[in-house]
Amino acid sequence: MDIEVISTGDELIDGFIADTNAAWLGQELLGMGLRARRRHTVGDSLGDIAGLLLERAPHCDVIIVNGGLGPTTDDVTAAAAAAAAGVGMARCEEWVPRMRAWWAGRRRGPMPESNLKQAMIPEGATLIDNPCGSACGFWLDIGRAHCCFTPGVPSEFRAMFSNSIRPALQGAGRELAQGRLFLTAISESALQGIISAQRFPASIAFGYRAAFPVIELKLRAPATRQGDLNEALGTARRLLGDFIIAEGELDLGSRIRTGLAGRQLALLDPVTRGALAAALGQGEPLALALGGSLAKAALLAANPALLPQETLLLELEGNGACLGLALGTCGGKALAKASYPLEPREPAQGARLCALIAQAFLARALNGEAPPRLNGGTTSQCPSQGGSGHGA
Repeated sequence: MDIEVISTGDELIDGFIADTNAAWLGQELLGMGLRARRRHTVGDSLGDIAGLLLERAPHCDVIIVNGGLGPTTDDVTAAAAAAAAGVGMARCEEWVPRMRAWWAGRRRGPMPESNLKQAMIPEGATLIDNPCGSACGFWLDIGRAHCCFTPGVPSEFRAMFSNSIRPALQGAGRELAQGRLFLTAISESALQGIISAQRFPASIAFGYRAAFPVIELKLRAPATRQGDLNEALGTARRLLGDFIIAEGELDLGSRIRTGLAGRQLALLDPVTRGALAAALGQGEPLALALGGSLAKAALLAANPALLPQETLLLELEGNGACLGLALGTCGGKALAKASYPLEPREPAQGARLCALIAQAFLARALNGEAPPRLNGGTTSQCPSQGGSGHGA
């Protein structure tokens, strides 16, 4: 299926806002096994929008258009769609009472008559319900392209896509199969070198996205070649296992919550400058988080009521060249240990990397899995400030 996306609005062209709707839509389509071949951005010009629709319609099965369905004079997308299709505009009488009910339900007083413009759609168009706003969407055929038009408000667009547009597209079936690996402690160029040196099935396409301290590796294949994708993923896991922290989704937080199973966690962290506590504090039962050089014995002695013996304790140690991690209980039971060599980095970057490694370590340890090796993590002594290090 040939899909293209058109985003409208002077605010996008002029750079006043980012096109978050198109980014979200791309991910949603990919999750359905579909992919937009092109994305376009056009300003609030009736002629430019109509011209782009006429230009792209002969090449597309579906065009998803977003923006320009509001009640003001610069909202011209519906009129542009009608012009491209060579039809007039008509008021959608089915939508008018629903608009008025939406306004009444929000206790905003009588609906301004200017909003009736949002019920004007091209003749022959099919209504798309908007459960979150006053602008209806619509389907309209332009040439060979089945085009859907949606408002630019993110909450409205996402609800309309999920409720109405996604089911319509799902009937076409999946075209792509995809796997995602999330890695750290490796450079993008080094990752590509490892992949390039290995033979993979010809049907596999690779994609790379770096957002420090994570690199995402995407493997894609036609949906009919799922076997090739499974083979490629197995090879990638074998080659890159030392660096992989997650697969499918970067879901360390949810894995940690699952592994904790209602237990409390204390954190002794002089390494990450609070980055780890901030990450774990997002929904995790974090009993206590302390930085600095406070010794473990002093911590436990000072807080016997707050930290009962069954409370889990994650300790970090490091000197910039090595990160040591140990998970146990406040009662002294050791559960998992690891030590990782680190490359020299700017302090803030180093803190973020160590926080991510600690989350990956914790997610695995809590779920009964071996700690990640990450760039040759070893069981050797780790020279660190105030401690002797930890073994894997």
